[in-house]
Amino acid sequence: MDAILISQKQNLNRLRDFLRGIKLHHDLLKIDTDIIQDRLIKKNLEKHNRFYLNIKTEKALLDYTTVTVNLYSSFEQFIEGMIMAYLSHINNIIPKFNELPDNIKKVHSNLSAQLLLNLHLQKYHGITTENDIIHNLYTCTKNLSGYKLNTLAFAHHSSNFRVNSINEIFSHVIDGSISQMIKLQKIFKNYINKLDPALDLNRTKNDVIFEQINDLAYRRNEISHGAPSQILSIQLLEERIDFIDVYCQSMHDAVIAKILPFIVAYKASHLSNIITIINHNIICAEVENITVSVGDTIISKSSHNRYRHSKIESIEVDNESFEKIDAKQKVEIGMKVNFYAKDNHEFFHSSLN
Repeated sequence: MDAILISQKQNLNRLRDFLRGIKLHHDLLKIDTDIIQDRLIKKNLEKHNRFYLNIKTEKALLDYTTVTVNLYSSFEQFIEGMIMAYLSHINNIIPKFNELPDNIKKVHSNLSAQLLLNLHLQKYHGITTENDIIHNLYTCTKNLSGYKLNTLAFAHHSSNFRVNSINEIFSHVIDGSISQMIKLQKIFKNYINKLDPALDLNRTKNDVIFEQINDLAYRRNEISHGAPSQILSIQLLEERIDFIDVYCQSMHDAVIAKILPFIVAYKASHLSNIITIINHNIICAEVENITVSVGDTIISKSSHNRYRHSKIESIEVDNESFEKIDAKQKVEIGMKVNFYAKDNHEFFHSSLN
């Protein structure tokens, strides 16, 4: 799931670089050619400027459509990827299909059937086959221990992603509104507060908070059906990219948080003997009959059933660092994490990555 977010951020940074290149080009146009001493450079720059002035409008339109289409495309791929990655994680964590959340079990057969009907679409060529879909469906209906979900079926959609359609497609895999979960993420709240301190996330409608999502879908659709009626400035395009960046990060964090309870239930060991918490980021615990390694996951659970997680950054025993501790007998260890650990939290260890 982290790989999907990293890929999306790389896509967004490429678009930022594209816009940065346009601004550098505009700076070049502002150069006073009369002060240039080199005759050849002056001649070529003047020729360049005359040519650009003739295509200025067309160039601005092309730049706008390039950024808008690529921004929407990467956004759509990110959402599809997050849905499939979440389901793959759940599939690997929960041993039997019948133990899956009801919303997943309820729609799996119907969505798989719809995927079979849509296999002729170009986007599915080479990705899956009719036999694969039917076999996966069989393993689920028979509740086999090696069952496999048709994750691709949950990501299918026939319209551009807007706020309501994003909520709807996520409702098949996650309980609750994904928009509400995004609004609860610290990075999103900080971004909105910086953007508009007067905006109340609790009292403002989602269509207002996430207006840029709906507008991006509208503009992408407008471009695909002909010339757009209005283009955005470079500054507004940069702001749009920043919003999508924060939105995707927040969605990633929200989806990860929904996975944590399943890891605790199926793939984690309860750290029942917590000795102390140092600086809110070093968890000291007595462990036994467990192997703990740097890179393993520590999950905290608050009294309000809120979950946080972190990779173990370092391990110490008696002030000596270790990459791995194979605790066949009781041993006191310190594990450094990157979340804010509190004494009244429960802690769990998992080697699941």
